[in-house]
Amino acid sequence: MTSRNSISGKSSESARADESSIRDLHRMAATGEGIRIEFKAKANHPDKIARSICSFANSTGGTLLLGVSDAGELNGVRYPDEDIHAIFKYLRTARPFLKCRYTIIPITDKRSVVRFDVSENRRKPVVLKLDKGKAFIRIADACMQAGPVTSAVMRERSSSIGSMITFGQEEKSILSLFNSNKPMVIREISRATGLPEKLIFQKLVSLVSAGILKTIPGNEEEQFLMNLSGH
Repeated sequence: MTSRNSISGKSSESARADESSIRDLHRMAATGEGIRIEFKAKANHPDKIARSICSFANSTGGTLLLGVSDAGELNGVRYPDEDIHAIFKYLRTARPFLKCRYTIIPITDKRSVVRFDVSENRRKPVVLKLDKGKAFIRIADACMQAGPVTSAVMRERSSSIGSMITFGQEEKSILSLFNSNKPMVIREISRATGLPEKLIFQKLVSLVSAGILKTIPGNEEEQFLMNLSGH
């Protein structure tokens, strides 16, 4: 049997496993990990799996396959129900709530792959209780911590109020530093403009939210660059 359920608990259903489910697994495994797909061979770190699921919700959604190795081998897990229970222990602490649907797909008599399909959350960032306010996003094939400006931009874009930006002297001073293609961090911008870091943070949130600047993820200190793509 292939079983499905939802983190919200609003719906559950059962359906017979068919060849198409297995074909989908092989197709995704062959494609490899990316911004919308991640493999986990085991659930020995359910907190990290829950964090990866949150990173999909904070990005464009995606699928996590439990029981698939980094190399795309469908080895399955022996006790999928126990693994799901352990993962949901952390997912239920997520705020705001996220939409995650799981499917148990038997691949042998004793082993199954668990497929977690995650929708992009309308309200962001989604944060686990254990992460104490730190949000995680998808960057290429990795789950990475979002910087404070990125997290603030997610909150602003999720707001029903929206945002407005005005171009005063402070904004002009900040943007004048990005004539070259050199990324900068908040303390460098503060030193160059003489503006306090708290004010620069607020201005950067507006400039990134408006798509004028962009953040560069993957660094210990959040970096900023002119957004030449315009989105």
